Amino acid sequence: MLHAAQQLQLDEKLSALGFNKRDIAAALGSIIGCAVLPGSELYTHDWLQNRTGLGELLDHDYGSTSLPLWN
Repeated sequence: MLHAAQQLQLDEKLSALGFNKRDIAAALGSIIGCAVLPGSELYTHDWLQNRTGLGELLDHDYGSTSLPLWN
């Protein structure tokens, strides 16, 4: 899923819309999390913090990201 997001240049598009690095990581985490394992926002947040290596790939600590992800 991260590869698909990169192919679509989502990070660049979000940056052009004014998203900072933290916001981009939160948005990509939310999008990828819902695509891989749909669930509630709380479930997606838990998945990002405890069950995936996406944070390492994006150089982002999802443990420091509060709910809601876009807050």
